[in-house]
Amino acid sequence: MRKLLGLAALVTALSSAAPSLAAVSLDQIKAAEIKLAKEAADADLRAAPPPRLSNVSDAALIRTAFDADTLTNSSISLSDAADLCRAATKAEYGYILHGLKRSGIDPKASKSEIAQKLILLESSNGMTYQDEVTLAVRFSIVCDAKSIPALQTFLATLPPEQMTDARKQALVMMRTGFLELFEATALTQAEPWRAANRDVVLNEALRWADVYAAAMPPQDRAMVIAVIDKVGRTAGLADATQEKLHRLRAVFQRTDCTGLCALSAG
Repeated sequence: MRKLLGLAALVTALSSAAPSLAAVSLDQIKAAEIKLAKEAADADLRAAPPPRLSNVSDAALIRTAFDADTLTNSSISLSDAADLCRAATKAEYGYILHGLKRSGIDPKASKSEIAQKLILLESSNGMTYQDEVTLAVRFSIVCDAKSIPALQTFLATLPPEQMTDARKQALVMMRTGFLELFEATALTQAEPWRAANRDVVLNEALRWADVYAAAMPPQDRAMVIAVIDKVGRTAGLADATQEKLHRLRAVFQRTDCTGLCALSAG
């Protein structure tokens, strides 16, 4: 699954450098994310696997770094969101981009060729490390969703002259990140991941779909629906999965566009 650093970049562009008042539990999550990203990077340099849930000594670190339940039950500021969401994505990239330097991808190749090879690498790593990636994706869904209301409130009070080009570009990145997240969530349901992992991702996406759909422009909602419809035609898809995809589709059928949706559509 792919996800841009859109929301984290936007929050960084918008918020001040004031210190975060995050609770200790959020500080522990952030520390674990940073440590996990470093350990994954160090392992990659040694051509060794990244930390695995199957390894008792790694499992506690991974579960703390991607502790979506604690995040769900915590209040989160814009600065907390920038730190946590960005660090989580960096840790996730330690899995989905594992082996990048040994992959044979030529940095001088065309953008399309590089993109195709990256997709193949991410798909292969996503399958290999699906248990860890599942936790990472679930955390990212929660992290961005918990941040959206505060972000919308901040933007609503931002003077027009302070909506700089950098902030507008960050909005575009955020919009792209949300779209990719839900497209990937749908597409994962047709991939040969273990059913339990597919369910974790889809269930969390359903839980927060209203928040995301309200923030996305109608044309992006339509693109999510198109992917859901494509996946829904997959042969052998479980009835329970079809029902959840149908519910997800219904959420993205809304046509209103106010608040963050109106800003990101501009």
